[in-house]
Amino acid sequence: MAGRDTIDFKLTGFDKLKDMLEPGKFPQRLERHVRKATAKVGLIAEGAVKTAITQGDFAKNRPMTIAQKGSDRPLVDSGELLKAITSEVEDWDRVVVGVIKDQTVQGEDGKPDSIKSIAAILHSGATIEVTDKMRAFFRHMADKFERGEIKKPWRPLKASTKVLVIKKRPFMERALRKRYQDRYQAIWAAAVQKAMSGAS
Repeated sequence: MAGRDTIDFKLTGFDKLKDMLEPGKFPQRLERHVRKATAKVGLIAEGAVKTAITQGDFAKNRPMTIAQKGSDRPLVDSGELLKAITSEVEDWDRVVVGVIKDQTVQGEDGKPDSIKSIAAILHSGATIEVTDKMRAFFRHMADKFERGEIKKPWRPLKASTKVLVIKKRPFMERALRKRYQDRYQAIWAAAVQKAMSGAS
């Protein structure tokens, strides 16, 4: 203590606080943490949609569809729809979930169908007017079944059948249920809190 007539006091931890409050650094830190959270939200929503497809309590398939697919569970057939459901972070605070990238699958008539179009019809439903070409196709497939050329049963359309009704099965809406919304918000809130705490 000899020769010392002052004592220095210094605020500890101020450097970290200063770094946290520096205008140029907080937005970057916030964006970094929220981007990670957004990707996580996308994966959870993706899982919710896929669960809805495999376990959803939607209208059962019709008898002919059950006979063709071997199941009364709608939306589950070749698995192409499930594989097409993905998530993609479009910005640090925005993620898109669903059939993002279109692809083609082979339709019943042997021609390529757009998986995006199929998903939209299955989700929202549709009323399709029966054309002469459709009647001829059903008749052709029924004849092939009767000759034993195909195993999946087909029947010709009745003359009274003017439209084919595809019931809606809103599988995307599962990801918007409150319990999922609450989970997303909690994940984002935790990311914001982490950024505010100065975590790198």
